Amino acid sequence: LKASETLPGVAPYEYESILQDVRSLRDQVDIVILSLHWGTEYAPAPSAQQREHAHGFIDAGADVILGHHPHVVQGVELYNQGLIAYSLGNFVFDQNWSNKTREGLVMELTFKGSEITGAKLLPVIIRESQPRFEQDEWAKQVAGKVQQYSADLETKCRVKEDPLEIIIY
Repeated sequence: LKASETLPGVAPYEYESILQDVRSLRDQVDIVILSLHWGTEYAPAPSAQQREHAHGFIDAGADVILGHHPHVVQGVELYNQGLIAYSLGNFVFDQNWSNKTREGLVMELTFKGSEITGAKLLPVIIRESQPRFEQDEWAKQVAGKVQQYSADLETKCRVKEDPLEIIIY
């Protein structure tokens, strides 16, 4: 399934290759956003190696990293003027056997040129296989959980209500 110069496919998670791609793109674009399928399923926090790799990608020139694969929400980290969302949880996935796998986040970023001027997360609860922006106690618990997970990564977030948002600063 690995893409090549002559065959379609996917880009595998190869750290050095991704670093090289980020470095080669940096001077050609305003913003570098990585979407990475990584992490340990159902773990509430990234591994030490993930954090090390994320920092390397940011140092190489990535501006934003959007992680997915753990099927649960994790924290966000501000590092060296870059933003790392280790796992946005689930968005549309039929894992109704647990509340944690029915929770997700939508990230909203605001840019001015090549600068990120705003970042917030909107909690999503999957009900009947449909993602829904919720304002209920469950969604507030998700917001509080993400706020704590992010604090564990030395990043401050503020939970705002009406509408429910997690402001990253």
